[in-house]
Amino acid sequence: MESARWAFLISGVTDQRSRDRLEALAPALEQLGTWQEVDRPESRLIYASSLARSQGLTPVHLAFGLPQSTYLTPAVPTILVPIWDSPDVPCRSFVFDVRQNWAQLTKRAACLIAPSAGQTRKFQETGLGCPVSHVPTPARVEDFTLPEWDKTHKWTIACRHVILGATPEPNDEVKRRSTWVKPEPGVVARPNLKRKAWNQFRHAFHAISPYYGDDARIRNMKIRKNALRLIGRTPTLTKMSRREASILGLARHYGKLGYDLTVRPYLSDHALSKVGAIKDNFKRILRRPSPPPVVPEIPRADLTLGGLVYTAVVDPSDPRSNVKDLLSSFFLAFNDRPDVTLVLLFTTPESRGYELTSQITSYAASLGLQPKCRVAVICEPLSDSLQRHLLQASTYVVTATLAESEPLFLRRALAGGRLVVGPDHSDLGELLDAQNAFIVESHPEPTHWSHDPERKFETSIGRIVWSGLKEKFVESARMVEDSPLTYLELSRLAREKVARSASVVLCVLALERVLEAIPNTDQASFAWAV
Repeated sequence: MESARWAFLISGVTDQRSRDRLEALAPALEQLGTWQEVDRPESRLIYASSLARSQGLTPVHLAFGLPQSTYLTPAVPTILVPIWDSPDVPCRSFVFDVRQNWAQLTKRAACLIAPSAGQTRKFQETGLGCPVSHVPTPARVEDFTLPEWDKTHKWTIACRHVILGATPEPNDEVKRRSTWVKPEPGVVARPNLKRKAWNQFRHAFHAISPYYGDDARIRNMKIRKNALRLIGRTPTLTKMSRREASILGLARHYGKLGYDLTVRPYLSDHALSKVGAIKDNFKRILRRPSPPPVVPEIPRADLTLGGLVYTAVVDPSDPRSNVKDLLSSFFLAFNDRPDVTLVLLFTTPESRGYELTSQITSYAASLGLQPKCRVAVICEPLSDSLQRHLLQASTYVVTATLAESEPLFLRRALAGGRLVVGPDHSDLGELLDAQNAFIVESHPEPTHWSHDPERKFETSIGRIVWSGLKEKFVESARMVEDSPLTYLELSRLAREKVARSASVVLCVLALERVLEAIPNTDQASFAWAV
């Protein structure tokens, strides 16, 4: 078994979380053999495994993502590598979707590996159909070489960002260039009163239109056609009788309602994209093509970080990131501190930067605060080297997440000697303690799995105490300012803990034990469990 060289066939790397975990596991995989990504495993996995055998390698399928989205075949043993942040596991069918039953589905896999000991116990207690092993995700060697935090250190980066909180100075060229819209020279922007009144009317109309009856809806259609004729435009709707309008309206309403309730929740992303393409084709046939989406961009500008900096990696489209509690507690904790900065680094694609930044900006404005501290929202992903520079400029890494399964960025920060402000629920409890973090109090709150169409309360999240997060912000700032030697000592302990629990050597040893337990992987003798 020692002489065997493994060929790891990777599938399911579809988002940034799985990509980060694969990059962290890559050094361990390279010590045991070779690895390659298989983007379409249903048609390419068997060929890739046969090619590996012809080269004298032993193929193994590493399936990232959730088991229900994994392609399983008896031609090659599959090791499941799920990214699961819930304390419970679904062991039942979701209505007619039998693949959601992990207890049955995992019988077709050779093994399942979990990144933490707590998650391993959770899967073992559930009674999955395959063995479960603990394989820690290693920290990168270069992260341990990050210099100690220096309050005089400053770092400037050109990126797409927006500054919230602090009011820019009139002569500050950097912040002036961070504005979203640049008016042409000599043009003074004036509010369009007609457009504003029309938008308010449309908002009021759409608010009450669901309560209209059929008669009122038909009268509105007639008024609209007459209004279009008065302004010289041709109505797009053909003349129809009252009965026809009523029947078509009811059929469209109940058809869409039935589709949303009974069909859409069970379609995959690929199927939804096909449905969208069919709708676009129908619109094209009816000569009603969908207008191309216009995605505004936030311009690039120089962002300088220095002083007391808190960094958080968030996904604003995921409610579990809990960005609202993070923003409000930071604003109130450092209301009169212009030298304190919170950096929000998005993990979402750059194409969604404008949309998600607008949501955060609207929420910050709704708080009605005028804090002197600032929030720098970086709405584009940063490369690995730029993230290291960001960590070097950061004093703390903060998280207000409600659930976490693989805190890779937090582990990377601790390896670089940066302390953490956050809760210790879910898998964070094995990483954070009183010697490397300011622990925020949290309590379990019942909820449902995000992909459960029935939304049954069968699991929980870790709801943080908002006042506790605000207090930990204040305590962490006080310690680094009043006791810098204590901060440096805790920083050293944080590096040592990560080195003991998340090294490449430990990951390689754990993977070797998993691979040795896999039965003969020859295609003819590998049993297809049912």
